Amino acid sequence: PAPAGARRRPASPRASWRDDDAAGDSWRDDDAAGASWRDDDAAGDSWRDDDAAPRRGTASRPPQPPLATRSRGSGIRFGEDAELDDDAEGTAEVDASNLARASRRGPDESSSEQTAELGAAEVARDLDDPDYDPFAEVEATQKKTKQADPEREKAMRVLSIVGLLGIAIAVGIYLQATKPGEWKKVDAPEPIRVAVGQTVRFDEPWAPVDPPAGRYMPDARGEPYVIEDGAVARVEWVVPHVEGRAIFLIHGLQEGEAYFQLRFDRSRRVKVFRIIVEGDDPHDLARDKRRAEFRKLHPKKLREILATAKATGDTYRERRDFVGKESYYRLSWQEYARAVDAAEALRSKGLALPEKELRAIEEAEQRAREEYDAFVQRELAIYRDLVRKNEPRRDRVDQLRRLLRGISHSCDARYKRFRLILSKLYEEPVNADGNEYCEHDPAR
Repeated sequence: PAPAGARRRPASPRASWRDDDAAGDSWRDDDAAGASWRDDDAAGDSWRDDDAAPRRGTASRPPQPPLATRSRGSGIRFGEDAELDDDAEGTAEVDASNLARASRRGPDESSSEQTAELGAAEVARDLDDPDYDPFAEVEATQKKTKQADPEREKAMRVLSIVGLLGIAIAVGIYLQATKPGEWKKVDAPEPIRVAVGQTVRFDEPWAPVDPPAGRYMPDARGEPYVIEDGAVARVEWVVPHVEGRAIFLIHGLQEGEAYFQLRFDRSRRVKVFRIIVEGDDPHDLARDKRRAEFRKLHPKKLREILATAKATGDTYRERRDFVGKESYYRLSWQEYARAVDAAEALRSKGLALPEKELRAIEEAEQRAREEYDAFVQRELAIYRDLVRKNEPRRDRVDQLRRLLRGISHSCDARYKRFRLILSKLYEEPVNADGNEYCEHDPAR
């Protein structure tokens, strides 16, 4: 029953939570029948704090969630409709027995009951204390669980040392296995022989797995790649990009010995080649030989040779500017030289030869030689200009062939170099006209 003088609140239109098995039971405990949510020792006191009691003119506290209790039967009901009509509407009063029972409830109960259980433990803590640290107990627990383990640290130290030793041994074995060997010097079995003023080609094969050092894509302009330039000989490496062999042009400058070498980095060896330069230019020897033969001929035969050579030289000179006749520059020079040799043979026999005729033949030879050299230089300049301007490949190849026909001397160093560039770099046929044959010339 409500206290005397208290106003009774109208019954809620909502249905109250009553247990069907305990009809008529309200929010009352069997042991405290007729008691409301009040403490026996403090009758009339409710579960609200005196300081938190609603005052006149202030907003009342929001309604609290209903508390659940177990009735006599197995059902549960909520006392939302059993609230008292006092000044603190919606506030339930709990007696001492209900509080003790709520504090003993397990984790399966509602969150409100679990909060009541934790309330007792929080009483001893002053949450308003500025020195209160909610994480102190957690940190203390972590410190206890993370204590150092001497045995574990010792084992880890031993494993680290063993690992470092294993790495050091492996690195040492690797360095020893990959350590390059000593350089070896290998001499070529046979020397390379060349005469003074002569140019010879020398090929040195090599294995694809052990190429020589210094290889590169050659200069298409035809600039010589000289690897040895001494007083005795000059060594030029032509088209060094060619696979499987190194091609050299060796020029004899004066009598003596010279050396050049190839370095093979893979096999750690250096191969040394010896060059022996001795004897005169075979072209000079061939001309001397022809002169000697002319001196044996009858004067009449010599006059025929003289006249024929001079006329042939004039013909070559007249037709040398025709398309495809560039070789006539050198042929005219060679014919005038043959006429000079025949005239000298006639004079050696004591036969009279007009001085004017002899001088004219000698001047024709000199002029033809100068014109030949000038033509070769001009064609070479045109070709290099095409390369520099990166003109179409066909134009460069055609000009290079014209240059080779102009040189028209298979023993000439320039002819050898540009022929290799045409065949190895451009990979084009030479299409020579056959007039380049040399084999130390004279004797036409």
